[in-house]
Amino acid sequence: MEASEASILKELHWEPVSGSERIERKLAALRQEYLSGQDQARALDARTRELQQVMLRIQGAIAVLEELLSQEQPLRG
Repeated sequence: MEASEASILKELHWEPVSGSERIERKLAALRQEYLSGQDQARALDARTRELQQVMLRIQGAIAVLEELLSQEQPLRG
């Protein structure tokens, strides 16, 4: 590589790297993506549990209202 090519690459903030350096950088990036995915999965699990709790409360309210409604039916008839 000529000196002028090296200076141009340096100006572009790009430096030639060896194959192992490229692999290490890719490995670090993939590890970071994996950790991010784990965080997202944990957040999704938490949201799923919250939604299940809300649905259980709604189901309970539906059951109570249906029971109240069934008790009033004979009174109306």
